[in-house]
Amino acid sequence: MITRQSNIIESEEALGVTLAVTSSERLENYPNPRSESHRLLAIGSPFLGGYSGEHYFERVEETCGFLASIAEFKFGIEDLICWISESRGIKVEIARFNGRLMAPCVLRVFKDGIGASPHQDIAGWGRDKPDHWDEFDYQLAVNVYFQVPDEGGELLLWDLQFSGEEYQKRSQGGYGIPEDQLPPANQIVKPEVGDIIAFRSDRLHAVRPGKGVRCTCACFVGVNTASGRGWMWA
Repeated sequence: MITRQSNIIESEEALGVTLAVTSSERLENYPNPRSESHRLLAIGSPFLGGYSGEHYFERVEETCGFLASIAEFKFGIEDLICWISESRGIKVEIARFNGRLMAPCVLRVFKDGIGASPHQDIAGWGRDKPDHWDEFDYQLAVNVYFQVPDEGGELLLWDLQFSGEEYQKRSQGGYGIPEDQLPPANQIVKPEVGDIIAFRSDRLHAVRPGKGVRCTCACFVGVNTASGRGWMWA
């Protein structure tokens, strides 16, 4: 169900990235529009299926600038594109929205005790959609782990993909579906520092709350199987 590589970034370098991210003045709260109580920290303004005007594109430049400023840690956007392309056998490019380049990734921080309920991320469900979204056969989420919680923080994956109507019914229009209403996860993954993990974001997945901080570089990739093309955004 996943594509995983360990030690994509050395532990010392991962710590350096984490410190740079968590101490940056660019790190800010952003609300999940489907749940006012679910707040995360990020460098960058995630698209989240809803276009947020020029603010989003201003954050695109800031995020790329921040990644360039920590280039000494030897992992950047080009590395991420190359890894996804080679590991999945596709040709990845940065997605566009109305012809404008989108953010290739976002740097996210889950504080102590924060997780993510079982949910699906599907570009076609958003109010606004990346260009070429109607060519996607499936959608990936990709995370590079710079820091993981001391306890918890596992990634839960299900071989389940609900229709939009069924998902809304089960989630009652909220952020996710209560785990106790689902069968056991088909796979439970414990990420380690330096891992890069890709999985199907259009299927149900969740992150267990952790004891400690989780810091990742994250993106989505929409894949067209016939052409072997992939479009990457955050």
